[in-house]
Amino acid sequence: MKPTRNLSLLLGGLWLASVAAAFYAGRSASSESSDDVAANRGSHAGARATPSSLRSASSGSPDSEGRLEPSPLARGLGGSGASNAAAGDTLTFGERFKALMENDDSVAKMTGFLALLEELGDSAAFSEVAAVLMKDFNPRENGREFSMLMQKWGEADPRGALEYAKEIDDWPGRWAASKVLEQFVATNRDEAIAWAKENGQPEKGRDEDGNWMMSGVISGLAKIDPDAATELARNEPRSRARGEMMEALLGAYMERGEDAARTWATNLPDDIFKVGALSRLAGQLADKDIASTVKWVESLPTDESTPRVFSEVVERWAREDPNEAGNWLGRFPASPEMDEPRQTFAWRIRERDPESAIAWAATISNPEQREKATYELARDWVRREPEAAKTWVSTSPLPDDVKQRLIGG
Repeated sequence: MKPTRNLSLLLGGLWLASVAAAFYAGRSASSESSDDVAANRGSHAGARATPSSLRSASSGSPDSEGRLEPSPLARGLGGSGASNAAAGDTLTFGERFKALMENDDSVAKMTGFLALLEELGDSAAFSEVAAVLMKDFNPRENGREFSMLMQKWGEADPRGALEYAKEIDDWPGRWAASKVLEQFVATNRDEAIAWAKENGQPEKGRDEDGNWMMSGVISGLAKIDPDAATELARNEPRSRARGEMMEALLGAYMERGEDAARTWATNLPDDIFKVGALSRLAGQLADKDIASTVKWVESLPTDESTPRVFSEVVERWAREDPNEAGNWLGRFPASPEMDEPRQTFAWRIRERDPESAIAWAATISNPEQREKATYELARDWVRREPEAAKTWVSTSPLPDDVKQRLIGG
């Protein structure tokens, strides 16, 4: 057996009495529901070589004095932006955009793209560029350009942009509409909200996704009227989209200062939305300054948000200083409010000190949660370090049926 690793986290003999009594039935899987949003952004495609036409963009035929004149492509890239001029050497918006995207010089590419965006005036021009972008769309390679294009289109002609977005299948269409709505809500709030409600309902059987269109509305509205955006988001059903709305709101209030964000979250009505807001805020604050965050968390009244808030703090604290995090958590007696933080802490330290992790799990007050967490931690250890874990399990006070499930024999 490997030498025992000790982070000073072992709680004396608490687990010795707790573990054996904790197990009554077989394994079960644990899962936690939240308003978190999972964003799937596609696969990464390989870089494309610069075409010969673009490499020769700055070269042309010498004039009578021996100076090189710009090639047709160079004149097109720097042209007036007309979609189709009479002169055959003027490129369309789509052709100009395609040439820009094939440029290996990222600075020149973005500079040219920004200039092109300023020239797009109507939906016909925007749709011409969008058609080229969507032909081989890869969010990792050109997602930034896609977002910028739809935002700019939303400023110029939001209704036309939304009609275009409706024609795009699956998440790219939702993404496009969301970016447009961020702009539209600033100029016509009622119409933007109505459009999102009508067109953003989740597909049948996918209620957990929520209304992604409304997420775009909230993101834009939070920048100009966060209080109104909060009320709108609170009325949305719990979903992945509402988790994204909450992130937008938290970002808007954080821009006003940490005190403003704390006031916003703590003054929300007591419901699951407040739980999510407080826990997310606690996590962000803990990443910046754990000491001040701990003081703030300790000042909060014990309520429905306590387990999630403490879990966010202890999870982040344990990354940097598990001993201090464990000492702080140990100051609070075992209770239903502390069950989730203790389980979170146990899983955070399981790779550094699996024995201490199991000991922490054994202090969970809820019997079912305790036995599930303890079993899963032991099983995780067996998978990672079979020899050391099996030796420990074989001599532990765990019930025989549990040992059988863990190590056989």
